[in-house]
Amino acid sequence: MDPSHDLYERDESVLAGPSKMRFYPLAVRSGVGPYLVADDGRRVLDATSGQGAFGLGYGDAQLAESAGSALAEGGGANVLAMTNSASVEFAQRLLDVIPGVAGRKVYLGLTGSDANTAVIRSARAATRRGKVLTFGHSYHGGIGDSQAVSGFNADAGGDLDPRAVVLPYPDLYRPEAVTGDPTSTEEELLAEVIRRAEEALAPGDIGLVMVEPIAHDGGILIPPRHFLREIHRACRRHGALLCVDDVKVGLGRTGTFPAYAADDYFDDPTHAPDALTLGKTLGGGLPVSAAIMTPGMADAASGGLLLTMNGYPAGSRTGLEILRRIDTEGLPRRAATQGRLLKELLQERTATMPHVGEVRGRGLSIGVELVSNRRTKEPATELAAATVYRAFELGVALNYSGKGGNVLELVPPLTITREDAEFIADTIAQALRDAEDGKIDPNNLRRFSGW
Repeated sequence: MDPSHDLYERDESVLAGPSKMRFYPLAVRSGVGPYLVADDGRRVLDATSGQGAFGLGYGDAQLAESAGSALAEGGGANVLAMTNSASVEFAQRLLDVIPGVAGRKVYLGLTGSDANTAVIRSARAATRRGKVLTFGHSYHGGIGDSQAVSGFNADAGGDLDPRAVVLPYPDLYRPEAVTGDPTSTEEELLAEVIRRAEEALAPGDIGLVMVEPIAHDGGILIPPRHFLREIHRACRRHGALLCVDDVKVGLGRTGTFPAYAADDYFDDPTHAPDALTLGKTLGGGLPVSAAIMTPGMADAASGGLLLTMNGYPAGSRTGLEILRRIDTEGLPRRAATQGRLLKELLQERTATMPHVGEVRGRGLSIGVELVSNRRTKEPATELAAATVYRAFELGVALNYSGKGGNVLELVPPLTITREDAEFIADTIAQALRDAEDGKIDPNNLRRFSGW
């Protein structure tokens, strides 16, 4: 079954493979709120938020007006060889709403990839140390420097930067990946990952530690309490800089703004990380990203990443509107509430299903880990692919992620309602039952490799 045959087949005949990561044959004509309208007229609730880029949903008239007004005015192309009022105001607003020390500055970019690359280059220039420490199956970018230090790239056998050091991300569901012991406590897991980080930092050649507050593409891994606090303290002891990558989980998705604020250690502005990167939801569907850097980093690599459209007014005007809406609509609080509801509904609907190892998450960043056996926790990779495909047929778009490709990944728009949450949970439960019963044609899955 290919519900959008014509448009999808045309896509396959003209669009090249490097830009594709497909899980099902979804061809889209339009969108409104959390729903996409497929080529055949079906409504599909997008629980991916367009890979996180449409955090406020689709067809938002206010965001369209913000971008359109900047385009209509036509004042200033970027911040490369000139400046413009929208981008200056946008950068100032980011500094106002993100706590930190005085003197910070903002790099305005297009994607999480270039925002993280800007941080990497700035950290290397500021510290005169070339090595970067990241964590297993982390995703910091799909191109260039940020891709070359990402854990997912190493796991996939990609070309890892020889100056990259990759440690296992602390996984509470599988602590043995760090400690060697599946019975390790949360405290023991934290102690071991920090010990390893200290060992890596001790020689003094690592200039930057880049970490996600939730390892999203790693399978929605929620780290032990105070993980970021202890990593930050280790960085300070060894003269390394810390960047928190909030690209996918920031801007209120996890229930706090920024995501690292869930740790009360960061209540003190002097404890802020040296860099914070944002993207996806920040542009409301337009390519917009940002890296907020401390004074020592901000101008260390001046002219080191020159992209023609950095700080383009339409993106900055839209970013300003996104920040306003996050504040006035209380979206972090709403994400916390709706995320708690969705997680509880998923836990209830799947409680007796033998292949659900764990439902975990924070706010509206939720993962359902599928396993072949709850005791051995062997990843149920094929079952996850079948479940995702079947959920698409039933009207919910989601992806799978994780090193084993076995975690159902849910990142719906921050604006979903209770009815939307119930529909997502009911659909996933039905899709999983159908997949367990073998109701999905294997031939449909062979066309889609996902990650």
